[in-house]
Amino acid sequence: MPIYNQLDEFANHLTDGVVMGIDPGTKRIGVAFSDRAQNMAFSALIADNLEMIIPEFNARDAVAVVVGLPRNTDGGLGPSALRAQKQAQELSVLLPCPILLWEEWYSTVAMEKMLIKDVDMSRAKRKKNLDKLAAAFILQGALDAVRNYSEK
Repeated sequence: MPIYNQLDEFANHLTDGVVMGIDPGTKRIGVAFSDRAQNMAFSALIADNLEMIIPEFNARDAVAVVVGLPRNTDGGLGPSALRAQKQAQELSVLLPCPILLWEEWYSTVAMEKMLIKDVDMSRAKRKKNLDKLAAAFILQGALDAVRNYSEK
């Protein structure tokens, strides 16, 4: 299946069911899943590599993937964005489903600030949960955008 850079293309190929969200990283990959109605995103796990997430994807009968694309502030593609694109390419071989590269705009930073300010979570607990919470943040943004697009 193709990798989409545009929301409308992805939305037009999205079927009913669970969507997986990924926050790609250099050391860890945060993973989240939606409910079957694609209304809510839930943090799930932190994986060391893409192969670790395939069993979870299959167990949840997921139908699509949203991969966070961390663009630079000028909109360009830096090393992190190129790594995200590479992971999306690898996933497209492993999983026969639509994949969306979705702007993440500092999702990890936003989640860390929230965990410090609003939850007062310790550094050790933040490190343990941050990537999967960022994946849920990314996925929720994409789900909301698809819903808004579909309602037009």
